[in-house]
Amino acid sequence: MRFVQNSNLPEGPVRLCAVGERYGMLIAALEARGIACLRVPEDPGLPAPVACHADLQLCHLGGARIAVAAGRGRDGLLEALRKRGFSVEAAGPLAPDYPGDVPLNCAVVGKVCIGGKDKIDKIITNYCGEAGITLVPVNQGYAKCSVCAVDERSIITQDPSIAQAARRQGLNVLKIQTGRILLPGYDTGFIGGCSGLLGRKLLAFTGSLSAHPDGERIKEFLHSRGVEPLELTDGPLYDVGSILPLLEEDVRRRP
Repeated sequence: MRFVQNSNLPEGPVRLCAVGERYGMLIAALEARGIACLRVPEDPGLPAPVACHADLQLCHLGGARIAVAAGRGRDGLLEALRKRGFSVEAAGPLAPDYPGDVPLNCAVVGKVCIGGKDKIDKIITNYCGEAGITLVPVNQGYAKCSVCAVDERSIITQDPSIAQAARRQGLNVLKIQTGRILLPGYDTGFIGGCSGLLGRKLLAFTGSLSAHPDGERIKEFLHSRGVEPLELTDGPLYDVGSILPLLEEDVRRRP
């Protein structure tokens, strides 16, 4: 195995991902496919519905580098990351109210990083400067929640400001309707929060695309880019704070 080299964009089959500890059915579905799950614990400082959302607490910068928010109850998570060889960079603690909960909620897709304007943690801005990644500030603070990465040049989002900014960067964008993604305690969840790539050409969803009014459009968009959808459960799509791919099979070593 090796680290996923480019954040959110595995090249080979994923063998370790980060997902909220509360989502047992999802974890079981991933483990049944041979994918180990790094369980992200609840942060008592966050609202209960999103307390264990991985995309609020973590931002994988690519390779061994990962930013993790400071806070209580994360010792086990930090130890598990370090045991697997990750270089953990400590970000500031999260706050329960927006925008204090979004500094790590950035979507790195290829050579762009989409994040809330004036809300991105310095670890991420510094990394982008070092790596030659263009920062794309948007009005939507929940940027990773709102962005489903399809490949290094393509995304799906329900957010108009993200869609517009991404197109200006030359990305292929499928803009979908808002709603029909479950997130108890909120009006709706987001498309990025209910998905994650499990391989270069395999995009997992927490539920069935047929439950979304744009399900067929999503499938067509994926197929146009040679990506297959994988529905991990039969129920409606539900926002778990993203499925974050971290380790993958090293396909370079295959004969």
